Amino acid sequence: MHESAKDWFIIGFIATVLFTAASWALAVIVLRSNKKQYINRVFSLYLVFLGSWSLSGLIDKVIFTQSAHFVIWTYRWAYISSLIAVGFFFLFCLAVYYGEKPPALLSITAMLPNAAGSVLSLTPFVIRSASIVNGDVTVKHGSLYPVVIALILVPFLIACSLFLKKWISSSGIDRARVSIILLSSLVFFFLAFTFVVILPSITGNQKFTGIAFLLGIIPIAGFSYAIIRFRLLDVRIVIRKIGVYVIASILFGMPLVSLLLLLHQLGIPPVSMYAILTLTFSAMFFFAPKILASLRKFAARVLFSGTYDDMELAENSFTRLSNSSSLQEGVSAVLEEITPALTINKIELIIPSGVIDDRIWQFTCAPDDNGSCSTNVSNLAEIEGWITWMTGIRITEELQRWPKNTDDRLTAKELGSRGYTLGMDMRVRDKLVGYLLVGEKVTHAPITQTDISLLEKISERLGIFIDNYSLSAKLAAQLEHQRNLYRELHDAYKFKSEIMQVASHEFRTPITVASGFALTLKDNWERLDESEKVSFLENIVEACGRITDLTNQFLSITTLEQGDLVTQLSPFKMSRLVKKVCESLKPEEQERLIIEADPEMFIVSDIEHLTLILKNLVDNALRFSPADKPVIIKAWKNSICDFIQVRDFGKGIPKDMTEKVFEPFVRLERVHHHSKGIGLGLYIVRLLSSKLGIEVEIDSAEGKGTTVTLSIRYE
Repeated sequence: MHESAKDWFIIGFIATVLFTAASWALAVIVLRSNKKQYINRVFSLYLVFLGSWSLSGLIDKVIFTQSAHFVIWTYRWAYISSLIAVGFFFLFCLAVYYGEKPPALLSITAMLPNAAGSVLSLTPFVIRSASIVNGDVTVKHGSLYPVVIALILVPFLIACSLFLKKWISSSGIDRARVSIILLSSLVFFFLAFTFVVILPSITGNQKFTGIAFLLGIIPIAGFSYAIIRFRLLDVRIVIRKIGVYVIASILFGMPLVSLLLLLHQLGIPPVSMYAILTLTFSAMFFFAPKILASLRKFAARVLFSGTYDDMELAENSFTRLSNSSSLQEGVSAVLEEITPALTINKIELIIPSGVIDDRIWQFTCAPDDNGSCSTNVSNLAEIEGWITWMTGIRITEELQRWPKNTDDRLTAKELGSRGYTLGMDMRVRDKLVGYLLVGEKVTHAPITQTDISLLEKISERLGIFIDNYSLSAKLAAQLEHQRNLYRELHDAYKFKSEIMQVASHEFRTPITVASGFALTLKDNWERLDESEKVSFLENIVEACGRITDLTNQFLSITTLEQGDLVTQLSPFKMSRLVKKVCESLKPEEQERLIIEADPEMFIVSDIEHLTLILKNLVDNALRFSPADKPVIIKAWKNSICDFIQVRDFGKGIPKDMTEKVFEPFVRLERVHHHSKGIGLGLYIVRLLSSKLGIEVEIDSAEGKGTTVTLSIRYE
């Protein structure tokens, strides 16, 4: 072989090795970036088989003497690699086009023809024979060779058309990225197809195919530029971590290898050698964490110093979150941790109503001029409708991973108009717990894939934290509710005991009086004079009247609560009403009454029920005011109402008891220090007043007495 030919072989050998190594290295980096992401996996496989295809061009640069049989299997390997590579490239294009993992049936359907073509490439139906004459390779193809070429050409053209549609529907970073991938793919495929298919068909030999294998550097360069510059995948952190492990391997490996060689040269016995190596390895293992930590710091300053370690940042955020004792503290700590690291101008977290309580919580974190970040917490009146349309991740810079529907487009428009580059919903067990909204980078750089992955992890952990806090808050509320129920039951039991004591006392007193006087009359009838007998009988009658009044109160309440009250409205004079009230009073009680009303004043109402209302008010006024103080009954009217007022000069009613005194069995005295009454009088007043359409107004001040005013409106 001529010297010039050898030089070209050496150059081709080096270029092919570099291209293959670059393809496989990029495949490893892409896969390590995010193994769970579908687009990462298929793109890595495409790069692996693209590098394998380049090995077909490496063979003729290693072996100068080739047999026809060897050439046949070299070409078969090239066709198999190219078919599988095109298949995975097509799946990659589908993933970019759909913005998510394509349907499984579509993926299988797309790969089956290429898999079948790979099997056919092993048969004479594709490559029948090969010959080498004066270094020129001639290949005779079989009848199915056009099918294999079609299986390479058609999926590639369809993939390019999908990229073109994606380019038309995209904007900004997404369009720039698709442009680079589409342009590099088209240039590579056009040149490779020319050198592999067209020129061999024209010239009749395969001497130009070796050049095609070197053209793979075009898509590798284009994809790498799109990956790093336009955030198809963020590999900078992966490269940094790989660099750390490479340096660590050298630092740990070199001493062990050197020590092993030294011990071998010194003729150390194997047992001693293994012991020394074991001790050395143990010491290195002990210091390994500190050495790795130092290497990470060194790599952070040297390799892509403007980036951050997403794992370390996530770990720090989760630690601060777990050490937080409240919702505000936990969410604020996480936002203040990640906002400066991501160089974001603001991050907001919104918790809808019903998650924690009836309020809407909004956490906003925005760095100040000094770079520090403070979090504000506020309660919104209502959440805006556009946020509720958000499901999954929404990125305003592109449509990557977006389902194409109207709600998504509206959400993108709203996010962009409000200065957000990314938004995502936060769900726990399919339950919505919040929304995370991310502003723009202060450097105007795009959101990276590492940023997105980190925010997904943060969003997931914050969602769990919020959900746990919500459950704790609800449990605490239920516990407090149970405590309140217990207190209410305790108060009800105590109230019931007091009612029983008061009721038994009220009934026992007149029964005791009546029984005592009756026994006295029975045992001493002959010795008592007539005046004493009459006096005893009057006391018995009075006691029986008291029992009747108590019984009537209970019966009246039952009738009123069941709605069985029958009213008869008719006009009557004020003098008649006063007379009926006074009939139930003792002479000394009547003397305390002062009537300030026109006796001829007419009132339209049910006289029996109004009498009962006024009687209960007068009884209370007499009972709760000193015996030497009067009770005033005043009446007047205007054009629309009749007014009746009862005023006393007693101790008055505390403000917190003004409404409670109208409840059943409520008394102002303690149980063991009560006067006459069971606590139903004012409750009857309220029930009867509501039935008669009478408004009751109470005005009282402690130490100044109480005034109750009845307003009787004309029908």
